[in-house]
Parts: sequence; C-alpha cells; structure tokens
Amino acid sequence: MKMLPSDKVLKTINLAAHLHRDQYRKDANKTPYISHLFAVSSFVSSFTDDEEIIMAALMHDALEDVPEYEYEDLVRDCGTRVADIVRGVTENKSFPYTERKKQYIENLRNGTEDCIIVSLADKLHNAKSLLDIHDNHGMNISAQISLYTEVLNIGKERLGTDNALVTNLGQAIKKLL
Repeated sequence: MKMLPSDKVLKTINLAAHLHRDQYRKDANKTPYISHLFAVSSFVSSFTDDEEIIMAALMHDALEDVPEYEYEDLVRDCGTRVADIVRGVTENKSFPYTERKKQYIENLRNGTEDCIIVSLADKLHNAKSLLDIHDNHGMNISAQISLYTEVLNIGKERLGTDNALVTNLGQAIKKLL
C-alpha cells in the first residue's frame, strides 16, 4: 500500500506552487505550470518511494525558471541532495539554445542516477504534452525529439532498458515520430 506524502513532500508541493504561481505551460489553455511539476513528481513517485527524488522532481525547474530563487535557497528549503539533483537537471539559460541543450546532455551523462530519473520523468511529461499539441497543431518538434532521444539513450545506458521511465519515454517518442 502506498504511503501518504510526508510533511517534507507536502512542504515542497507548497513551495513549488508558490514559486511557479505566475507561470503557465505553453499550451492553448494556459495551464498552470505547477501541473507539469505535479506530473513529473507523479511519474517519479510511481518509480521510487525516495522522497528526496520526488521533492527534486517537484523543484526541478525552480533554479532555471525562478530568477530570484538560487541553489542556496533550495539547499535551505529542501536539503543538499535535493538541490544537487535539481542543479544536475538545470539548463543554463544564458547560453544559446543549442549550446544549452548540449551542456544539459553532457551534465546528465556525467550526473547521478537520481538526476537521470528526474530528467526521464520531465521529458516523458513534455513528450506527452507535445503529443497533444502535435496532434492538434502539427508543429515542428524535431529538436525536442532529438533531445528526448538523447535523454532516453542515457537512461537506457545507466538505468537499463527495462526501467519503466525509459520504456514509457521510448513509447512516447515513437508516437511523436
């Protein structure tokens, strides 16, 4: 039987909701951004009971998308391990798109399995979201597919081909093609 979220996870849910309160997904419905963070943490929690990885999934975009929120803040609020996982999946937006994605993949390739788990769950939700957009709008998503495929390959190498997140991301990518 699954356990209820701990007080630490509930606190992190509230923190993520507060930090991303004025942000929205890039969709026609202006879906609140927190829905993405909940989905990613849900995918992670179906894979592991490790609450710090679940917390990192909830916070995975905080350093990237909340300018006033820094690594030290995340350490204070969630602990060093969570902050290190988040830093491991954070893109440096000061770089041009291609360089930023290349650096992301290199960081992931050298990162911890915890970072790979969060990244796989993030790309899985993004791919599922793109499926909805792609089905409805026919936009060009080749750059995203390329990135997701690289993350998938790292996941296969580090976590194995029978990992549920790897399998699900692979299936979502196939649907996008």
